[in-house]
Amino acid sequence: MASPPGETHVYGVAVLLTNGERLDGYIETNRELYVCNESKDHRTTWKLTWESFLEKQRETIHSGRTLVDTVKFMNELIEIRYNDTSQPFAAESSVREIRVDDIRGIDAVCRKWDGHVTVQGVRTITDYMAKYISNHKLIALSVYDEAAPSEAGKLSKEDCGLCSCVTTYLSYNPAYTQRRLSKQRKKIDEMPNGTLDRERLIRFTECWD
Repeated sequence: MASPPGETHVYGVAVLLTNGERLDGYIETNRELYVCNESKDHRTTWKLTWESFLEKQRETIHSGRTLVDTVKFMNELIEIRYNDTSQPFAAESSVREIRVDDIRGIDAVCRKWDGHVTVQGVRTITDYMAKYISNHKLIALSVYDEAAPSEAGKLSKEDCGLCSCVTTYLSYNPAYTQRRLSKQRKKIDEMPNGTLDRERLIRFTECWD
């Protein structure tokens, strides 16, 4: 039985690689670090600096306690507003895994989403939809409080055990009104990414304990 990814934290960074390359963007991790402007960090719990973060990551990797030797980096995040909220999404091409041993250092940089907390990770959308929504408005949304069937890119209640799940459907197509999204939910659940792109739809499921 798979476990849900859990809470993650997003931080604005400049990543300095051992080959001299500099990457500007965001890192997403389940570890809690100080935000870029520590004077605005009002959380009272002890947090990691980027130096101690790398030390702990390397220690965990080299001790064999994990097989994951990378960190998730996103060079850009896209804001999507829906249901009275605003969330960051990442285009597929902006996401990459960086080997910890290839990182010389990380500097905190104040960016829009620095310190953002997610329920279970920043959602990834196709490059096509990332470009399309940049100059088109959201037409309709529908939220269903039971997870979609367990398929690639989706989680079900069976996947994550005793947890709650909701599936959100976003339409950028005037042909898909809120009523149609709700009525054709099961059909949309079966659509692969290519079909979702053609219909100008975004679908994602979130689960939590």
